[in-house]
This record gives sequence, structure tokens and C-alpha cells, in this order.
Amino acid sequence: HSQGLEINTPIHGLVPFQLWDHQGDVIESLIENRKVIVATARQMGMTTLMLAFAHWYANTYPNKTIFYTSHNQTMLNVGREFFRQLDFNIPFSYITDQEIGLQNESRVLFKRFEKGYGTVGYCIDLLLVDNAAFIKDPTEGWDGCVRSLCNEGFVWINSTPHGSDNWFAKVYSGKNMYKKIHLPWFKRKDRDEVWFQDMQ
Repeated sequence: HSQGLEINTPIHGLVPFQLWDHQGDVIESLIENRKVIVATARQMGMTTLMLAFAHWYANTYPNKTIFYTSHNQTMLNVGREFFRQLDFNIPFSYITDQEIGLQNESRVLFKRFEKGYGTVGYCIDLLLVDNAAFIKDPTEGWDGCVRSLCNEGFVWINSTPHGSDNWFAKVYSGKNMYKKIHLPWFKRKDRDEVWFQDMQ
């Protein structure tokens, strides 16, 4: 599904987006299960993958609403800019501070959902919750998102761990409908024990 998609890198500029094996596994799990929660090590490419999948999904299926949220406005701005630079050679119909619209009538929202904000009036086809362990008191916002989810909607929750007493940790460890995925550092094929020791 990454065919034709490019990402903008600081060193090499625009390069084709090639999936790592563990990234492909996450996408397969999302498509098969519709609801996944991913506990990931740092720098495993999950935010990049989230936004790339959102871009593919929005371009492939017309009239869809994708809702991307994270733990602060800075990350939402970064996510929106990254999404804008992904290239399928399909122009956008409009871009605002919180929304990008495509010519096929799909749209991607970049909003916080704390305290129920941001989801009223939407039918969400793809809900992406990034850095979930760092979102403060998301319960009300989460309930609003769930109520706004379309019948066949997808949900992808992602975060690095941040203690055991937060919403993400409780959802990941609890009994629920989510397919739980653990991505330790060694799932990246370019990492080995030497790399790990150098990081210590």
C-alpha cells in the first residue's frame, strides 16, 4: 500500500516510502481486526506509518473522515505538515489549520479530543490516536470519539509506554476488543545488540 508514496527526509529529501516488516504487520493487523493498540519502542516509525496509512486511506476511499489526534498542538501541527508533504500526486482541495480536504471529498482532521472537543457532528471512518500515553485525562474525549465512530470504522491507538497508571496503559492491559501489538526495539531489522549497548 506504500506504492507511489514518498516521505520528506532531512538528509535525502523526498524518497519512496518503503515499509519495514513490523510496519507491514501492524497494517495487516489493523485491516484484519479493525481495532488495534500498539505499545512501541521509540523511533519505530509508527507516527510516520499512521499518517502514511491515513493518506493512502483518504486517497483510496472517497467521502471518508479520518481523525488524527495526539498529546499536544505541536504534534498535531507536525502531523498535519507531514501529511501535507506526502505525495500521491493528488492535489488537496483545501488546507486549514485543523483539516485537509481531498478532491474525492475525503477529509483528515488534526484535532485534540480532550474533554470531548473535536468530534461532535462527525462520523469517523478512521480514528488515529498517537502518543496516547501522554494525553492528559482523555476519557471524555475518547467517549466522544467512540460515539462518533462509523459502524465499520477503524481505530488505531499508538504510544510508547509512559508508566502504568494512564489511560493508554489501562486500555492496553485490559480485557477489550483491541488487538494488542508490542513492538520492542529489536523489531527494527537495522538494530542489533551492538546498537542497543551504544544507546545505553
